Amino acid sequence: MNEMYEEILVSAKDDGKSRLLSILLFVAGVIFLAGGMWIHVALLLVGIAAFVGGYIFATRVHREFEYAYTSGQIDIDVIYNKTKRKNIAAYDSEQLLCLAPKGSAALDNYPKDIKTEDYTSGKENVPYYVAVYKTEKGQVALHLELPATVVNSMRMLKPRCVFMN
Repeated sequence: MNEMYEEILVSAKDDGKSRLLSILLFVAGVIFLAGGMWIHVALLLVGIAAFVGGYIFATRVHREFEYAYTSGQIDIDVIYNKTKRKNIAAYDSEQLLCLAPKGSAALDNYPKDIKTEDYTSGKENVPYYVAVYKTEKGQVALHLELPATVVNSMRMLKPRCVFMN
């Protein structure tokens, strides 16, 4: 039996949009709180809501994806600001329809409008694999940055579904 366990940690590129939005919400919170003190009390509630929204966006600026591969099953977690972990999904090798590098001809057999979930770093010139899984809700395409050891292990489990080029 092919027993394997490997954890892969992929640090996602910080998007400037979340950082800018959190700063704008904090500034709006200060403005609305000041307006609430002098103009109308209802603006205090808007200011507090802006602060809460700014805090939520500020705690999710830096993201890391962790893939835990265990003998055919891949669990995907997201880690926000290196403090909060959230389990996103788990996929079994029985659900795997295709695993191939981005742009591979093997992916041409699957629809282009398939639901896509991107768990890569988002950096340019970093190769990644596209894994197509069959779920209860239909097919889903995952973008994953997998090392060769994991791809080879998956190829040993499902040789007709895993393509290297």
